[in-house]
Order: sequence, then structure tokens, then C-alpha cells
Amino acid sequence: MSDRAASYIRTMWPIVLGHAAALLVTYLATKFGIHVDGALAFEAVGMVASALVYWLGRNLENSRIELLRGAGHFILSLGLATTQPTYATAPAATGEHRLK
Repeated sequence: MSDRAASYIRTMWPIVLGHAAALLVTYLATKFGIHVDGALAFEAVGMVASALVYWLGRNLENSRIELLRGAGHFILSLGLATTQPTYATAPAATGEHRLK
């Protein structure tokens, strides 16, 4: 897998987990009689849930227990390698295209 594709997955995966958590929270809230009304309220729950998922993943990743570190790594990056990515360098700009 290319570094660019891996970076997109590592960026989007915690957000997907956060929105899945928001769906779960919204579902459970309706079971307890709390109605989450509108897309804005759902997105607010999704944003908070995404932040909590990221926080949980970071804390687990810093654990001394290997199993917890692995869980944190999965939460944050779907288990993909998190080495320093290498991207192709852009060609050098020539003087012809400079703004004056």
C-alpha cells in the first residue's frame, strides 16, 4: 500500500470510529428516551466521540501492556504501519513561472 493511501486511512479511521460511536450513543439515547434532534446535534456528538476515540487510542498506545498498545494502534491506524512516510518530491519550479 502506498504511503499516501495509508495516510488517508490513518486519518479517516478514527473519524469513522467516532461516527460509529456517535451512532451507538444516539441509538442508546433513544432507548433511554433522549432524542438527539437534527444533523447538527448528531455531528456534535460525532465530533466529541471522535475526539474521545482519538484520546483513548493515544492513551492505549502509550500503555506498557503490549495488548493495550496493539489495541491503541488499531484504534488510531487500523493496524497499519506508522513509520515515517515517504512521498515523491515535486519537480523544482523554474524561474519562468514566478510571479512578478
